[in-house]
Formats: sequence, structure tokens, C-alpha cells
Amino acid sequence: MVKKMMLLAMAAAAVAAFAVPATASASGMFYHEGESFEGAIKETFAGPIGFATGFGGFDCNAYAEVDMETNGGTVTSLEIDTETCTGTGALAACTLVEDEVTKLGTLTPTAADIDIQNVEITNTYGGMCPLTHSTITATAVTATPDNPAAISTLTLSGPVVVDPIGGGEIPAAATGLLAADEPETFGLSES
Repeated sequence: MVKKMMLLAMAAAAVAAFAVPATASASGMFYHEGESFEGAIKETFAGPIGFATGFGGFDCNAYAEVDMETNGGTVTSLEIDTETCTGTGALAACTLVEDEVTKLGTLTPTAADIDIQNVEITNTYGGMCPLTHSTITATAVTATPDNPAAISTLTLSGPVVVDPIGGGEIPAAATGLLAADEPETFGLSES
């Protein structure tokens, strides 16, 4: 679940994710190998994603596939490796039994980073967990590249909401570090 959210998150994401508000101060664009391009080009990202609250958090490895176009993109696939998930704080005894990505999200490049909007993941927990289910919503996560001109990794940050299904919304922060499958082939430039 966390992986999917971050890719996010990312979503995430993303993922995972996997962020900052979707209304960026400067517009940008994606470029591939230093050139603008037409159509969509796929890229895959992988790495740990998660969320952190005042009482605990959760981290998992995630795998995200995105279609990038010059002025934006979409998350086309987000998978969470539930066997790699670990909880912290009050969630340390939790195991992630199942996750379902209900919204994959969109990507908006800015001059310096990538805004990831509208990712939603529903999780089912086991173990000695205070939660049985939760929905994680990321409406605006920021993916900050290690090098805006030639991206190898994206650091995820920004607000997310954890809703323990019927228990009220809990503010949380997105976390993650996703590595590109083909590093330094995509970048950002001002439009």
C-alpha cells in the first residue's frame, strides 16, 4: 500500500508514493536525452516509499511505471512489495496483508521538480496492529530529482492523508527515494 501510494507515489508514490501543491510557481517540461519529444515514453522507478505520522509510519519497496509526455504524464502501474514493509512507532507490530491502488495519479513537471497528484491506496493490515484498514490519499506529492537535467533518483515529500476507515483523517508526510530504471535519460527544463 505504502509503495503504491508513494509512487508515488509517487506515487508515489508513488510512487508511493511516489509533495507540494499542484500549482507550481514555474512551469516545466520533460525532456528525453536532452531533447523534447512527441508521444509517451515509459520509465520505471523503484525504491522505498512510505508515510510518517506523529504516532508512527510505514515503509515498503515500490515499483512504478510511468508514461511521460513533454508536458506531463501518468502513473500506469504501481506495485507494493508487501513482504518488504515495516512499521515504525505505534505501527511497528503491523504487517501489510494487502494493498489496492484505487487511483494511479498524474505527473506535472515544474522547472525544478515533479508534482504527483491524485494517488490513492487502500491497505489491509495484520499482526498486532492498531489499524485493520486505511486509505492513503496523496493529492499533491513532490518528487525532487537529484539532478533536474538528468534524473537518476527522485526524493518524495509532501502531505498525505491516512484515513483509518471510519476513524477520521490523520495528517501524514510522504517519504521515499525512487531510482530510475534508466538513469539520466529524463530531465526537466523550463518552458
